[in-house]
Amino acid sequence: MATSPASLGAYATISLEELGSAALMRRQDTKFVFSTALLGQLLAELQEHYSLLEVGGLVRHRYLTRYFDTAAFDLFNAHHRGMGERVKVRERQYLTTGQLFLEVKHRNNKGVTDKTRAEVRDWQEQITGAVMPDRLLGHVTDDDGEGPALTPTLWNAYQRITLVSKHRSERVTIDTDLTFSTNGSYRYGAEGAVVAEVKQPSIDRASPVMQRLRTLGVRPSGFSKYCIGVSLLRPDLRHNRFKPRLRNLKRLTEGGALDA
Repeated sequence: MATSPASLGAYATISLEELGSAALMRRQDTKFVFSTALLGQLLAELQEHYSLLEVGGLVRHRYLTRYFDTAAFDLFNAHHRGMGERVKVRERQYLTTGQLFLEVKHRNNKGVTDKTRAEVRDWQEQITGAVMPDRLLGHVTDDDGEGPALTPTLWNAYQRITLVSKHRSERVTIDTDLTFSTNGSYRYGAEGAVVAEVKQPSIDRASPVMQRLRTLGVRPSGFSKYCIGVSLLRPDLRHNRFKPRLRNLKRLTEGGALDA
């Protein structure tokens, strides 16, 4: 990771218990994708505005995520078609604490994301409509209401630091060392790229981190880890909509390659 310890050491820290409303389970997101070479510059001038989330004495945390979809990749295809209402289903393990959650993210046609989650004990090999919140069943169920089985389609791993605003309801996640892999042996490493996500109750471009990114020449860019990972590792699926983001990722990536 390109960030020096000094860049993070100047930050005050905040615990999970102190996070409060900044957890933002209902929110609007703005994403940015840029080179790790800019990360130190970004973090060096934000200490006045943000604290750093600390869990278990650590401020850098490894995440492991497994996404689910139907056999026909219906959830992926909904994103590819640009549908306003869309859903992601995933399991995410926070390797710092070992906690494992089943998470459902629902984005409505107004750009608002709701996330629901439940802690689980083991990785699931199949998910059915029975575990979905009632209001989301229509996105993944057949006419009989039973729903198609959702099975694992993609693994994604990365390292995250989280900034929490001192002055507004805002949280910023900064992900590095991204890798994508299928259940087989295909893998793509995107270690040269940073994916930052500004989470707010509603979009506020006066955010200090958004202003700083603008100064560094970084503009907002939609980026779904699931859609990008599937597009990279399943070229047999239609992914024209994501090609500009794929080209940008490959431009930033240091040695990212498909390994058979």
